[in-house]
Amino acid sequence: MRAPRSQGYCSQRVGLARPPVAHSYGGLIATLYARTQPKDVAGLVMVDAVTERMTDVASPGAVKNWDASNAQTSPESREGVRLLDAFEKIEAAAPPRAVPAVVLSADKPWRVDLLPPEAS
Repeated sequence: MRAPRSQGYCSQRVGLARPPVAHSYGGLIATLYARTQPKDVAGLVMVDAVTERMTDVASPGAVKNWDASNAQTSPESREGVRLLDAFEKIEAAAPPRAVPAVVLSADKPWRVDLLPPEAS
């Protein structure tokens, strides 16, 4: 996972910092971008976004399972993501600077019934 450069390019062209709007895995991309390109980020908008803080609230087994299931691809879903890799890159980046943030959530719980017993 690399920090995207296109948002910074857009910000420079328009002449202002723009808040990334992130959904799902995009929350990790926006977080990494905010840490690596802080001058380009005026705020963050997270919509049902994944956060590296998941490791603070989920068991190591659940996080490992979540990472493995998200890395899988199929003809129907060709996009696999490596969550643990993203978490490591975010943690290795500079600390975030304080910016306004909006978090929107549908408040739906995880489907823990779909996890194998060793993940809980």
